[in-house]
Amino acid sequence: MIRLKHTVLVFAALSAVGCASQAPAPSDPGEVVRQFLDAVAAENLGRMGETWGTDDGPAANWMEPEELRKRLSVMHSFLQHQEYEVMPGAPAATSGGRLIVSVRIVTRNRCEEAVPFTVVRYRNGWLVESIDLSSIRPTRVCG
Repeated sequence: MIRLKHTVLVFAALSAVGCASQAPAPSDPGEVVRQFLDAVAAENLGRMGETWGTDDGPAANWMEPEELRKRLSVMHSFLQHQEYEVMPGAPAATSGGRLIVSVRIVTRNRCEEAVPFTVVRYRNGWLVESIDLSSIRPTRVCG
């Protein structure tokens, strides 16, 4: 019964991928990272696709649905967490007006990882553009 419920939830999340969003991008770089990670925790690939993208807009608006689903599924598998904290302080600036938002993630196997998220300006807000997934070691065993 639990497995069936989980399968239905994942199917519902996947079917939302590819639906265009009209919601404005968050105006705070840290807030878009929070929304993205909350969507990871909720297994909401549709919302992940609305908060991840480029300066062309959310990936859910322009990426082929199957490609989007594959990419979001990989990110989701790496970023499953028990808790996270967007580190206080101003994000570090990079080239092209992008910012690096540092996040402390406690993974499901209780490891703490420092993960840099690159955010990019889109219209009057921000989107998560990239995540350094190499900073997460999913097979590591921690306390």
